[in-house]
Amino acid sequence: MDILVKMASEEELHELTNAFRIIDKDGTGLIKAHELSEVIQHHSLAISEEDISRMIKEADYAGNGQINFTEFLVATLDIKKFISETKLRSVFSIFDTDGSGTITEDNLLFAF
Repeated sequence: MDILVKMASEEELHELTNAFRIIDKDGTGLIKAHELSEVIQHHSLAISEEDISRMIKEADYAGNGQINFTEFLVATLDIKKFISETKLRSVFSIFDTDGSGTITEDNLLFAF
């Protein structure tokens, strides 16, 4: 997850950083359900509280019921536009530590 975020352009990161700060009203570095709900209501979007909870749950890799900045970036980056074959190969090569063309359990242990 962090690897893909690091491959984002400066412009993309700047725009998403500003959006995150707008939503994170209390400045904790975490977006809570009520903060996301307020922004959605402010923009008159018809999204139910249930859908907001589902959105947070899907983006919340840490499992704390909130969205941190990295989770926000991953959830909001336009993956189709952002990921090219070259970037995918670069990410793959980080995990394919022995250059075998496959990612094994040993590769994952070594990569971290």
